[in-house]
Amino acid sequence: MISESIQSVDGIQPAWEALGSGISQGIFFLARLLVNDAIPGLVSLAILVVLVISIGVFVELTRRERSALQWLHGRIAQTSDEAEFTFQTPAIDAAVQNVSDKKAYASLATAWQEYRKTLVLDETAGTTVLRNSVRPAAFFNIESLRYGPKFARYAPGLFVAVGLLLTFLGLIAALQAVNIPPGATPDQTRDALSDLLGAASAKFIMSLTGLFSSIVFTIILRVYSARTEGEIHSLCGLLETRLSFISLEDVAMRQLVIARGQEDSFKRIGMEMVERLGEPLRKEVPETIATSIGAAIAPLIDRVGKVGTDGVGQMVEDLSSRFSEDVGRALSEASSQLSAAGEKIASLADRMDRSAGQMGQEMEGSIAKLAGAAEELTSRLSVAAERTDGTLNAGAEKLLSIMSTTLEGIRTNTAEGTVALQQAADTMRDAAGVFREQLDAAADSGAAAFKGRMEAVGAEAQDAISMAGHQVVDQVTRSGSTMLETSGQFAEKLRTDLIAPLDALVSQFNEMTVSLREGSGQIAAAAGNIRVGGEASRHAAESLSSASGNLRAASEPIRASVERIESAVSSLSKSTQAASDTVTRSSREVAEQAARVLGAAYQALEAEQQALQAVLLSLRQLLTKMETQRDQVDTLDDKLGKAFSLYTSTVDTTIRNLHGHVGEMNETLTQGVDTLRQVVDQAEKFIPQSRR
Repeated sequence: MISESIQSVDGIQPAWEALGSGISQGIFFLARLLVNDAIPGLVSLAILVVLVISIGVFVELTRRERSALQWLHGRIAQTSDEAEFTFQTPAIDAAVQNVSDKKAYASLATAWQEYRKTLVLDETAGTTVLRNSVRPAAFFNIESLRYGPKFARYAPGLFVAVGLLLTFLGLIAALQAVNIPPGATPDQTRDALSDLLGAASAKFIMSLTGLFSSIVFTIILRVYSARTEGEIHSLCGLLETRLSFISLEDVAMRQLVIARGQEDSFKRIGMEMVERLGEPLRKEVPETIATSIGAAIAPLIDRVGKVGTDGVGQMVEDLSSRFSEDVGRALSEASSQLSAAGEKIASLADRMDRSAGQMGQEMEGSIAKLAGAAEELTSRLSVAAERTDGTLNAGAEKLLSIMSTTLEGIRTNTAEGTVALQQAADTMRDAAGVFREQLDAAADSGAAAFKGRMEAVGAEAQDAISMAGHQVVDQVTRSGSTMLETSGQFAEKLRTDLIAPLDALVSQFNEMTVSLREGSGQIAAAAGNIRVGGEASRHAAESLSSASGNLRAASEPIRASVERIESAVSSLSKSTQAASDTVTRSSREVAEQAARVLGAAYQALEAEQQALQAVLLSLRQLLTKMETQRDQVDTLDDKLGKAFSLYTSTVDTTIRNLHGHVGEMNETLTQGVDTLRQVVDQAEKFIPQSRR
C-alpha cells in the first residue's frame, strides 16, 4: 500500500516539474527579448507614445465636456435678470433637448431636465419668476454629470507598473546572460559583473520612463479636471444669480407677512362688520325690540311690579310697626326708669328735708342750751369768780362736745345726701345707656328684617322671572311640536299624493308588461302556425304541380286559400302594428301622466319647502324675540337692582334720621338730667351750716 502511494507521488512529481519548467522557460523567453541594448530605448519610446496618445484623448474628452458646459453657460448668460431668465427658460429647454443626442451633451441635458423639475413659478411678488428649491450643485457636479477622468485616473499607476514590469524582466534576462565559469579569473569575474551592471542600468531606463509618464499624466489630469470643475462652479454660480432659492427662513417670513396681512384684513372686516351690524342694532333693533317684547313682557313686568309693590309695602309696614314697637318699648322702659329715678330723688329730698329739720331742731336745742348756759354762766360769774373757773371749763367742754356731736350729724347727713345724689345720677346714666342699646338693637333688628324682606322680594321676583322663562320655553316647545306635526302632515301628504300614484303607475306598468308579454306570446304562436301552414301549403302546391296538369283547375281553391292565408297574415301584421301603436300611445300617455304626477309632486314639495322656510323664519323670529326678551329681562334685572339700591339708600337715610332723632332725644334727656343736677346743686346751697 505504501509502495503504491510512493509510486503515485513519484509519478505526479515529474508532471509538476514539467509545468514549472515550462512557465519558467516562457518567462525567460520574454526576458530574452529585452536582452538587446536597443530594446529598453524602444520600450521607453513606446511608453512615451502611449503617454502622448493618452494625453490627447483625455484633453479631447475634457474639451468636449467644457464645451458643453460653456454652451449652457452662454445660453443662460444671455439673460440679464430673473424675469428674463424665466421668460427664456422654454427656449433653453428646447435648445437642451436639441443637443441631447450628442455624446458630451447627453448627461448635461439629463441633469438640466432633472434640475428643471425642481424650479417653481413664483407669482406672489407681482412679477412671475422661477425659484429653485434645490441648490444647482446637487445636480451639476462631476459625479452627477459623469464627467471627470473616468478610466484615465488609473493611467499614472499603469505607467509605473508597466515600467517596473519591463525593468524586472530585463534584469532577469541580464542575470540569465551572466556566465562565469568555475575557474574564472578575477578579471573575468569583474568583466562579467560590469556587463551585468551595464545591462541592469539600461533596463532601469524603462522604469524611469514609466515614472516620468506617470508624473506628466497626473499633472495633465489634475489641470484639466480642475478646469472642468471650474466650469461647473461657474455654471452653478450663474444659475444662483438667475434664481432665488426657496429657503425655510424665506418661506417662514412670507407666511408671517401673509399672516399679518390676514390679521389686518380680518381686523378691517371685523370693524366693517361691526359697523354694518351696529347701524341696524342702533336704529332698527331697539325699535323692534321695544315693539316686540312690550306685549310679551308686560304681564311679567306687571306681576313683578305687583309682587315688588306688595312686598315692599308689607315690608315697610312691618318695618314701621317693628320700629314703632321697639321705640315705644324703649321709651316706656326709659320713662319707667326715669319715674323710678324721680321717685328715688323725691325720697332723697324728703330724707334731706327730715335731716335738715332734725338738724334745725338740734341746732335750736343747742342754741337754747347755749343761751341757758351763757345766762347761767353770766349769773354765776358775778357770785364767785374763783369757783367758776372749774365750772366754766366743764361747761366749755360740754359745749364743745355738743357742738362736735351736732357737726358730726350734719356731716353724716350731708355725706348721705351726696351718696344718694350720686346713686341717682348713676341710675339715670344707666337708664340712658340701656335706652341707647335698645334703640341700636331696634335699628339692627329693623335692618335685618328689611334685609330679609328684600331677599324674600328678590326670591319672589326671581321665581316670577323663572316662571316667565318657563313660559317662553313652553312656547318654543309648542312651536317645535307644531313644526314636527307639520312635518308629519307633510310626510303623510307626500306619501298620499306622490307615493300612492307612483305605486299605481308601477302596477299599471306591470299589468301592461304582462299583457304585452301575453300578446307577444299569442303573436309568436300565430306566426308559428302561419309558418307551419305556409310550409304545408308549399308542399301541397309542389305535390299538386308535380301530379299532373289535369289537377290545375283543382289547385285554384288551394291558391285562393293561400291568398286568404296571406291576407290573414297581412291583416295579422296590421293588427300587430296597431297593437304596437296602441302600446306606444299608452306608454306615451303613461309617461305624460307620470310627468304630470312628478310636476304635481314637485309643486307639492316646493310648497312644503316654502312652508318649512316660513316655519323656520317664524322660528328664527321667535328666537330673535327670545333674545330681545332676554335682553329686556337683563335690563329689568338692572332696573330692579337700581330700585332696590334706591330703596336701600332711602331706608338707610330713614334709619340715620331715626338715629338723629334718638340722639336729639338723648340730648334732651341729658339736658333734663343736667337741669335736675343743677336743681340738686342749688338745693345743696340751702342746707343749714353749723356756726361756732
